[in-house]
Amino acid sequence: MLEQFFSLDYAGKGDLFQGLAIWEEKSPEGEDYRYRQLQGTYPVISLSFANVKETNFQNTKWRIGQILTDLYHRNTFLLEGNLLSDAEKAEYKSVRMDMPDVVATMALHKMSEYLYR
Repeated sequence: MLEQFFSLDYAGKGDLFQGLAIWEEKSPEGEDYRYRQLQGTYPVISLSFANVKETNFQNTKWRIGQILTDLYHRNTFLLEGNLLSDAEKAEYKSVRMDMPDVVATMALHKMSEYLYR
């Protein structure tokens, strides 16, 4: 629910929240709806590890690598323009299934930084 409330992917979909307290709450002054302007305004990182049910370390690492790679594929728009430096674009492209562990350990932190920009 939090992902759908804040995510850019759901911008303009306030109808999903009609009738819920967050949609109806007014500001202390009672002049406007307190949280409506926040709906659909943030890039959101949503990861689920629910399907990581592997029976050994190597396969578990592989599945988590898939999750991180999928996250990067969903945000390839970051590679357009000048938001990232050439070095950061190369770093971005290094997140793939066969990435070294050191790349994987920083992948989520780096994606968060890139989306923050």
